[in-house]
Amino acid sequence: DQAVVCAHVPPVSRDIDPALVPVWNSTISESGKAKVMVFGHDHKFYFDEDYAGDVDLLRVAAFDDKEYVLMQFSGDFYDYQRIYY
Repeated sequence: DQAVVCAHVPPVSRDIDPALVPVWNSTISESGKAKVMVFGHDHKFYFDEDYAGDVDLLRVAAFDDKEYVLMQFSGDFYDYQRIYY
């Protein structure tokens, strides 16, 4: 079993209440199912391996940057590729 957490505002954004971040991160990490959290909002690509315990953080870029992220999942593993157009 694998879960992917998707939300708009990432916990690394200056637009989120910093008091919420520790609770958010521990909830996701302690679930034991999440491997990656995927966000948008800040419009710049960013990747942080093991951001919250064993959970990676991936923030995708805006379409204005002419790129998107292709994600593939298999068993307990995932991979992503940045696609430029």
